[in-house]
Amino acid sequence: MLPVKVLVVGGGQFGSEAALGLHRRGCKVFLCHEEKELFPNMDEDFNIAIESQFKEKKIKILPGKKLISIYKNREELEITLETGIKFSVHQIIIACDRLGMEENKVAEELGIRLDGHKNVLVDDTMLTSLPGVYAVGSITGELTSNTLSQEEGKVAAENAMGKKRQLNREWVPQVARLLPDVAYVGCSMKTAPQQGFHPVEGVFEEDFNSPSISQTIKTKGKYKVVADKRSRLIVGVQIISDNAADWIPMLLLLIKKGVTVGNLANCTRSEGAEINALCEAARNCLQALKSP
Repeated sequence: MLPVKVLVVGGGQFGSEAALGLHRRGCKVFLCHEEKELFPNMDEDFNIAIESQFKEKKIKILPGKKLISIYKNREELEITLETGIKFSVHQIIIACDRLGMEENKVAEELGIRLDGHKNVLVDDTMLTSLPGVYAVGSITGELTSNTLSQEEGKVAAENAMGKKRQLNREWVPQVARLLPDVAYVGCSMKTAPQQGFHPVEGVFEEDFNSPSISQTIKTKGKYKVVADKRSRLIVGVQIISDNAADWIPMLLLLIKKGVTVGNLANCTRSEGAEINALCEAARNCLQALKSP
């Protein structure tokens, strides 16, 4: 039997997917995360759009709050968060970073360097402190996705074979299966300056009126293209769409191949295709590039 009230601790893909899944099964859900935004690597306007959809579903979001204490009171758990927020739930789901193993005898016997939580320390090549030994996945202390683990594995394998390759986390697509899906790859307006870019954005939204919910406009799809002002190359994309997971690998290919925002804005379109929305976002980005 599912619990009536659940607290999900953690944001991003794992926290948001867990919260939505429990909500769809009839649970009253509280979503608490220490970061100020649900998806820290996405821009503020996209976080606002995502959080508004959660609020419409009556999922209580508690951003920037740390779990302070848990007290079991018969069948319920009394929760206390930072700033003194208190409420009760029947179950807690942890969907954030966790401590490493209490003992990592294999790594310790090999002399591999560990951090304070017994996680294996690696560099951008996935190499440990012991030459020739690589580590990938959650053993390195990350709450990793299948996509990230696969990319880490590829980098480690290629370097073990004698190649020289570093993991570029910006080029690892991130997808959250929500309603609609959320996906992003490359740089956001927040992270682009850290990579040496001068970012400019273009945003396009598709809206529809949903009488079954309310008479106000609800976001159906949101698309953002981020480009470098000097080179005009596309350096990042963010999408809220039912087909976001299908589009994001192809958009990563555009970034890797050095496609300019003008190329995407002027590509051939077909009526009703979702690429039209991406082209409109690129066109808005192109207009922003032309602005003084």
